[in-house]
This record gives sequence, structure tokens and C-alpha cells, in this order.
Amino acid sequence: MSLQIEVPLHMLQSPAVARSVAELMRALATDPSVARPPRNAGSAPALAPVASAPAARPARTAPVSEAWNRYLAALPEPSRRFLELLEQRGQITVDEAVSLLGLPGPKAMGGLTGAMRRWAPKKGVELPFMAITDNQRRRAWVWTGIRA
Repeated sequence: MSLQIEVPLHMLQSPAVARSVAELMRALATDPSVARPPRNAGSAPALAPVASAPAARPARTAPVSEAWNRYLAALPEPSRRFLELLEQRGQITVDEAVSLLGLPGPKAMGGLTGAMRRWAPKKGVELPFMAITDNQRRRAWVWTGIRA
């Protein structure tokens, strides 16, 4: 049995909705009881926001935590630059990130974001972005904001 969820694009402009979707995706990704379809299962995910949806970035309303500051300080320079670019732009595709960061290719972005995803929970922080597939089926990230 499965459940498909559709979120209207205009609702993804809300920082609260974007964060909630990100939390749901994170929970599904970390719950070992959730069966995942094979990587080559020809259908697109039920939840695929488009590039134009998240127009507004959440503003920082509270000071960031010490845990976040320690995590950020320990990141390699390309990872810090990626977070800065993403916060400034609100959204960035793999190709844009590779180009702007001067990386050798898309696999480098996978390594960069993968390492961040592995270490963030171990350091007690939530990453301030979520991965999406845009309307042209390109991988991208959307800034969801730093939580204190």
C-alpha cells in the first residue's frame, strides 16, 4: 500500500509548507520500515516541486544555534560556499552549483551534499535546504531556512 501526496505549487512558496515537505521527505528517507522503490522504477516521484515554486526564502528570525555555527565552521570551503549561494538565490540546480563552485562535475555535488546530509544529524543540526526535481526534471535544492 502506498500514499501519494500532491502539494499545489503555489503552496510551496510558503516557508512553513516547504519546511514541512522537507521534514516529511527526511522522515521517509530515514525510516528503515519504509519500503523504497528501486532506483530505476520508471515513474517520477509523487512529490516533485517545480523550479519556480519557492519564490520567497525564509528570513532568519532567530539567532542560529551554537551547534549550527560549529557545524558550519567545520565544513570544507566548497560546502560553505554552496550554502551561501543557496541562501542568496533561494534555489539552485546541480549544473548551476557545479559551474558557480568550479567543481569538476555533478558527482562532486552529490559528494558535497551527501557528506553534509551524513554529518548534520551527527552534529545535531538540520540542513537548511531540501532536494527537489524541477519542472524540467533537473535536480535542484531549495533553501528552507536555518532553524535555531
